[in-house]
Amino acid sequence: MAGFVTGYSWEVAVAGARSLRSSDVAGGSDPYAVLYWSTGEEERTAVTHRTSDPVWDAVFATPERQNFVMVEVWDKDTLTADDFLGSVKIALSNADDDVRDVWEPLLGRDNEPTGGDIHLRITKVPIYA
Repeated sequence: MAGFVTGYSWEVAVAGARSLRSSDVAGGSDPYAVLYWSTGEEERTAVTHRTSDPVWDAVFATPERQNFVMVEVWDKDTLTADDFLGSVKIALSNADDDVRDVWEPLLGRDNEPTGGDIHLRITKVPIYA
């Protein structure tokens, strides 16, 4: 690789979640995650049916510099609007580690814990001039 590092792009793996609250009448949830990059792009995992501990192992990458990533977790519903299960926002611009493997608590719209955690693997990828 020639040149010098001018910044970083990011790869985020939405590995899974644990202990999500049950939001379906029959119990359990049909969770999926939506990832929002700071530049406005949106990515989505598949829906995992009838579980409070989904495994997605979905990897998303961006060729651009990003300041943060936000991940929301939703319960997929067929007859009504999907239910919000919580979110997490991770700052990327000041990350020192090249790879972070973290479990983060999901927060509600009021920044209070909603129950459940999300598992993310975040990799910093150098951009060379």
